[in-house]
Amino acid sequence: MAGHTFSAQLGLPQATGKAMKRSELAVFFEARKKGDSIRITLKKGKVYVARFSTYDPIEERVWYAAPAGGLLNSSSASLETIRSAEPLEAIPAKPIPH
Repeated sequence: MAGHTFSAQLGLPQATGKAMKRSELAVFFEARKKGDSIRITLKKGKVYVARFSTYDPIEERVWYAAPAGGLLNSSSASLETIRSAEPLEAIPAKPIPH
């Protein structure tokens, strides 16, 4: 696969240092489709790599399925408790030196 790069990150998810505003989080979650892979970093530092389920704009709550013990457990978080969120596809691949 000449000219193509592939990147894989193994191990525990790491918290991001950036903080998003509630309005930015709302826009982000409103644009997600069910099943999208996302990384959610909570203000307390906990990180979830999960599949997006739904976003409730009235309650400002996001629902997602995160792996736990080999199963996907449904959970939710209020925008108030989330520091940042990103789609996993947004993680850039490291360039291959030529």
